[in-house]
Amino acid sequence: MIRFTVPLLTLVLATACDEQEAPPPAPEPAQDPIEADPIEEIDPTADMKDALLVEASGPLMASVEPVEAGVRMAARHILISYHEAPGATGRSLSTHTDARAEAERLHAAIVAGSEDFIEVAKTRSSDGSASMGGMLGAFDSGVMHPAFERAILELKPGEIGGPVETPFGFHIIRREALLEYGFAHVLVQWDGGRYSKATRTKEEAAARADEALAALLDGTPLGEVARTYSDGPSAMYDGSLGVLQRGQLAPPFDDVAFALKVGQTSPVVETPLGFHLIVRTQ
Repeated sequence: MIRFTVPLLTLVLATACDEQEAPPPAPEPAQDPIEADPIEEIDPTADMKDALLVEASGPLMASVEPVEAGVRMAARHILISYHEAPGATGRSLSTHTDARAEAERLHAAIVAGSEDFIEVAKTRSSDGSASMGGMLGAFDSGVMHPAFERAILELKPGEIGGPVETPFGFHIIRREALLEYGFAHVLVQWDGGRYSKATRTKEEAAARADEALAALLDGTPLGEVARTYSDGPSAMYDGSLGVLQRGQLAPPFDDVAFALKVGQTSPVVETPLGFHLIVRTQ
């Protein structure tokens, strides 16, 4: 059996397939990548969305014209917050002046190439998206602060802008290419695996994953294979994981999934959660 081993997998999904709501990201970014049940929704934009409810009538909210409805975009960001910011979460600097100066310093270093955007996001950002390298995924206009969205739309994919001020603090922004594909998966777990309720051994799980892969390659419908073999809640939805943006999955898993063509099935992918078969559906 061909496998891709992913030692620390974070699956951040745009569409939840579980009936339960997943908890929002912790205000203080984790030092290690979040390892999550791939069926639960973890929304890296949650902190940003919450800020829209904070002092919504304040001058920062009123000073920028909202982006027209129906515009979809994707971005990463680094947030440098300060103690008195209305939407401050997680780590922050003491004053507005300190935060602005730090954001300007980091922006200059990133543009000059002496600092890496993703590494700075992981180590310096105040936002819950820090553990994902600042990745916010794809979202529609009206979700974020208007100043933040307008700054994104002024950039081309790959370009870096900012610092931009919102009720959170100061943001350094990198616009991402909008690459959204549909995926489904089959998850086979073993006793002792993360979040697993299975009683089979890891060897038995590997054999079961091989059976599921053989069934898919023999032409058995995906929904039937998912309902028969998958331990994840997505089985009741024919294994669907919805539409995902490039960069929302941890890099090794992301690379496997986004390398697939429409209708193609991956080899078995091993993660701390179990054995996965990934199918690109659109």
